[in-house]
Amino acid sequence: MQHILQVNLEDSGGAFSLMFQVQKQLADKTIFDYFSMSSFKSEDVVEAIKKYGGQIYCAELRKNRLLGHLLLPFKFYKFLKRSDYAIIHIHADTAWKICLYAIPAKIIKTERVIIHSHSGGINGDYRKVKIFAHKIMKLFIPYVATEYCTCSRKATLWMYGDNPQYPVIWIKNGVDTDRFKFSESARKEIRKKLNIEDETLVIGTVGDLSYSKNPEYLIRIMRELKNATENKYKLIYIGSGNNDKSVRMYANEMEVVNDVIFYGKTDNVQKVLCALDIYVMPSRFEGLPVSVIEAQANGLPCILSSEITTEVGLSENTQFIRLAESIDNWVKSIQKMSQENRCRENGEILVRNHGFDIHQTAEMIYQIYNMTS
Repeated sequence: MQHILQVNLEDSGGAFSLMFQVQKQLADKTIFDYFSMSSFKSEDVVEAIKKYGGQIYCAELRKNRLLGHLLLPFKFYKFLKRSDYAIIHIHADTAWKICLYAIPAKIIKTERVIIHSHSGGINGDYRKVKIFAHKIMKLFIPYVATEYCTCSRKATLWMYGDNPQYPVIWIKNGVDTDRFKFSESARKEIRKKLNIEDETLVIGTVGDLSYSKNPEYLIRIMRELKNATENKYKLIYIGSGNNDKSVRMYANEMEVVNDVIFYGKTDNVQKVLCALDIYVMPSRFEGLPVSVIEAQANGLPCILSSEITTEVGLSENTQFIRLAESIDNWVKSIQKMSQENRCRENGEILVRNHGFDIHQTAEMIYQIYNMTS
């Protein structure tokens, strides 16, 4: 079978999760190999990739990130010289990351270089430097690829500009809709495990504890909820990250540490979503967050930052609020939503009807791989 090289993905994050699910759907048609800067951490993921016939190649350049990024294009060039990939699919949030891989691929005349924009901004340290590098390297984007993909309008604008002179393909971030549909038994199981009483209203989110996800804002929302009402609220934060310690300290400073459950990473996100009552995501920027699609498949009402692309709002029970507005607006919206009784059934059908089912996404990607360049 045809091997496609997936580039700049490690075994975490929304982009990897998407392509890993796509590989499962295309297991009898196409094999995905992976090239990344560092080793995959999950043995289960590594074994699954091997089960599907894939290979993982790691540059092992994470120890010194600056030196690693300088050496990366040379190492990738050598790798491609001894390989035989007709198609490479580069996933990234910045143009400079794309070019680290795409320029070597262009030099050795790789038949097809597909680039895929997954974000609408930049995470991590040295953001001003990264933004400057991104703006400069965007100038090279039209010359280093054969196809251009995106996950949303904001991701398109961020990577390709507001009027790209080449076609940009929108690939919807599909989810396994049947897996994420609401389950009353899962709700009872998780709430019992976490000692959450039936009358407690639970807000929650899924994501790493990073700048883009704005976790401190959620902590502030919890503090205001606690002060504004006698109702019992809990926040469940599903995910982890480099800022884990500082966010926990902030929750302690805001005196809500006992009202926040830092759930960490889990392979059972779909079960934890069932325990929530409202999904809240005050992100500073996103491409198109898969977790919001999963939440809607679970039948959850969602309150989202207006910095998140509106394409993610599939349900009439999804509300967008500007971060610049008073935090009181977020609190009032949560209180209002928590008073409304909503049926959690058929969320998976809603998501599927909007074209965000993983089967639909996988079929589209397969068609892209089989287009004539």
